[in-house]
Amino acid sequence: MTTPAAHWLTAAEIAALALPGLPATREAVVRRARKDWQAPDRQWSDDRPDGVWRRRRGKGGGVEYHISALPARARAAFLRRRTPSDPVEAPDTAADDPKWREMWARFEALPEPRRETARQRLALIDQVETLVRGGMTKTAAVELVAVPAGISARSYFNLERRIWNTPREHRLPMLVDQRSGRVTTTDIPADAWEMLKADYLRAEKPAVDACLERLRRMAGNQGWDLPSNRTLQRRLADLDPLLVCWCREGPEALMRRFPAQRRDRTGFHALEAVNFDGHKVDVFVRWADGTIGRPMMVTFQDLFSGKILSWRIDRSENATAFRLAFGDLVEAYGLPEHIWLDNTRAASSKWLTGGTPNRFRWKVRDDDPVGLFRQCGCEVHFTEPYHGQSKPIERAFRDVAEYVAKAPECSGAYTGRSPENKPHTYGQRAVPIDQFIAVVEREVRAHNARPAAGLRSQTPETGEAAPEGTRWDHACQCPACGMVFGFVDTTRRAEGHCPRCASTVAVDEVEERPVAGAVAEFQTHLAVVERLGRLHGGDAA
Repeated sequence: MTTPAAHWLTAAEIAALALPGLPATREAVVRRARKDWQAPDRQWSDDRPDGVWRRRRGKGGGVEYHISALPARARAAFLRRRTPSDPVEAPDTAADDPKWREMWARFEALPEPRRETARQRLALIDQVETLVRGGMTKTAAVELVAVPAGISARSYFNLERRIWNTPREHRLPMLVDQRSGRVTTTDIPADAWEMLKADYLRAEKPAVDACLERLRRMAGNQGWDLPSNRTLQRRLADLDPLLVCWCREGPEALMRRFPAQRRDRTGFHALEAVNFDGHKVDVFVRWADGTIGRPMMVTFQDLFSGKILSWRIDRSENATAFRLAFGDLVEAYGLPEHIWLDNTRAASSKWLTGGTPNRFRWKVRDDDPVGLFRQCGCEVHFTEPYHGQSKPIERAFRDVAEYVAKAPECSGAYTGRSPENKPHTYGQRAVPIDQFIAVVEREVRAHNARPAAGLRSQTPETGEAAPEGTRWDHACQCPACGMVFGFVDTTRRAEGHCPRCASTVAVDEVEERPVAGAVAEFQTHLAVVERLGRLHGGDAA
């Protein structure tokens, strides 16, 4: 162990050690000492044992400095270098005490690697105690000495707990690692192991103790020789965590174990793709006929900018409300190329999506009518069922729930987001529908004015405009089946495909129309669809 005499160093010795945070030349160390350490009131003497410098006796005189004057990092580095792990012999007092004599005898019988580990631990404790005596806090000393040596602060304090109230000369045997380790592995009968796994990996999530008890009941009948419960628990703990999560908690819980994907909007341009959905607002409104209920807001959102392009308020989610909202979108901006939607009855109505070959709801029939989106040349995509994250519009609905449903004008009419979250003012009043629509208009404008994520601080209102030629500027009649349809020209080749028979329409067969002409044709289509709906007694699926 480091002796007290070795704690005093000359400037040349400090420079030769090249300690962190200190100069590497004698002259620079002397200048540092005269500036920071060598004050008259810090000189060591018998009356001032806490001094940090003193006149050197003999050996040419000069000045030497105590290591407590050095910076913390330098002291820790010095102690790590100067504290040896030489073999330590049992003190003479061990022969007089049977307890320590037996302890040292066991220590001497251990393999050299385990004894060397104990010496290194004792050296670390000595270094920390030296730093603490020099005025450093225990926590800082442990961070400087033990942590760089690969021992966490908690492990270090556990070592100190071992030697608490132990004479200093008998500390070394107390620091020996007492773990003997497992030298053999007990085999588990294959049938027993399969039974245990099948019982444990169930959706009911049975407790490990219950599974082990059932296994031991069966072992008596099958003649299985089972290891201890601790061994069986350890084997279960070695199972793949993803397998355990999948079997006991289900595929959705397993999916939550993986990092969520982040959407990249830069792959789109404005109006290239939209998504739509309905949201039942958590507010009671009074309709024009005096009835009270919660309104349904159907909304179309641009996927590039996040802007709410159009919306309608209705009593329920229905295909007519979606058609009207889509008409508002076309009148204001034009037609998108792609539309993402979910599989609710209203959103996936064949009045909207008829003719789509792949769908999650309704059967695909040869005589299906061609829906509004297909007639308009929009490509329809169905999102994954029961997976709200598939539609970015759900994020916009969170703003609706916060800024619309909880607006001051709706105070007393808020219903809460679930029966368990009803406010104490539940049912006190209902907002007039006109006032509610005004709130929605205001908050939609505010939503569209906020910076959009991924658009380099652009707002949805000022986001990139659609490149020329990407709106529905072509309307044509299929020469094969006679169907009139519109399409978006993104390649400037003015070439489209009939949504009914998939025939290709060449450039010389395209009739150029402005967007206004496309809107007029859309309105004609909407009138026909509404008439058919009345003939059939309502919306068609």
